[in-house]
Amino acid sequence: MFGFGGGGHPGAASAVAPSGHVARLPRSKPAPSNPRNGLLAIPLGGNGEGSISAFGPGMLGSPIPIFRCEAINHCWELESAAWSPDGTKLAFSVTSYGAPDYSYDGLHVLDIATGKDTKVPGRDGYDLAWSPDGTTLAVVSRGIFLVGANGSSRALYPGTGDADYSPTWSPDSSRVAFGRTRHGHRSRIWVVDRDGSHLRLLVRNGAWPAWSPAGSRIAYRDGCGIQLMTPTGARVTPLSPRVRFLSTPELGACNGLGIRGVPSWSPDGKEIAMSKINSVYVMKADGSDLRLRASGIPGLVNARPVRAAWQARPTSG
Repeated sequence: MFGFGGGGHPGAASAVAPSGHVARLPRSKPAPSNPRNGLLAIPLGGNGEGSISAFGPGMLGSPIPIFRCEAINHCWELESAAWSPDGTKLAFSVTSYGAPDYSYDGLHVLDIATGKDTKVPGRDGYDLAWSPDGTTLAVVSRGIFLVGANGSSRALYPGTGDADYSPTWSPDSSRVAFGRTRHGHRSRIWVVDRDGSHLRLLVRNGAWPAWSPAGSRIAYRDGCGIQLMTPTGARVTPLSPRVRFLSTPELGACNGLGIRGVPSWSPDGKEIAMSKINSVYVMKADGSDLRLRASGIPGLVNARPVRAAWQARPTSG
């Protein structure tokens, strides 16, 4: 696991209160159909009042803050978040625009049980993705970089740059898929081996890839909604009660699942969350049972799309 101390108790569920102390989160009873799915977390707001808030199975009402910027000196904008594979820690990135002090900017790892906040030295960034083997964070910072617990980093592949975003790991941590947007061109999705070799194009019109826990599907967004493809780029989007048939000058006739949000897979692989500027939807992986999970939430930093982070429910030790 990403090498930080203070592992705490895997079964605990806590949050950092506005005072900076650790506050106990209310327990949510797992539904029998999805015992692996925990909290769905998303960074909200900015200007020193941002938070990482979460909701999950059995939780009613507004999302519950896991972390509040207002409790920390010089914390302004929270840009992205990613859960550790065991669900006990949450990585997040802080970037302050126009703040009087930038000392808190960078990558942080929060131990949910103890409230311990550890800053990762070195490179900062956003679009965080924690490798399933627990050793590495993929970070977007004028390119995609792989960051270790000691702050060491290297480029994902030679030539990565400003056009690259949204890294997502294969379940065995051997490959990374990502989006790339060149000036004047639509976003494309690529995949590359972890060591930077075998860069190859998967789809010419797609954004925000998300690799499924089982590894057999990659969800991504296009002009018609959420699409599914295999890791080799073969499109396998199913028909469902929620499929939408549209025709656009750019895409022609097409169909998509759910809504045009940023996709995130549930840890059990049975559902997909889709985040937009001020709302989060969830649907089953075949596009059925689309439902609004949260709405009217504060806008995200610079109105930039942010992926919701879905926690694997910690097991009791």
